[in-house]
Amino acid sequence: MPNYVALYTIEAGLPLSEAEAFIGEWLLGSPEEAAKLPGITPQIVAAAVKGTQWGYAKALQYVW
Repeated sequence: MPNYVALYTIEAGLPLSEAEAFIGEWLLGSPEEAAKLPGITPQIVAAAVKGTQWGYAKALQYVW
């Protein structure tokens, strides 16, 4: 799942230098707190949501 979140958020404008901190907080901490990090835009948050959804969809394809 981190790969999908990274792909979508970087395409939405997340700087590479901020990617590890943002994605770590998004997936392991609190998405609400990740959204409050400096420089995070609504577009980046929306991209993180989309990346998370695709990550889950990809994982679940093996179940069904």
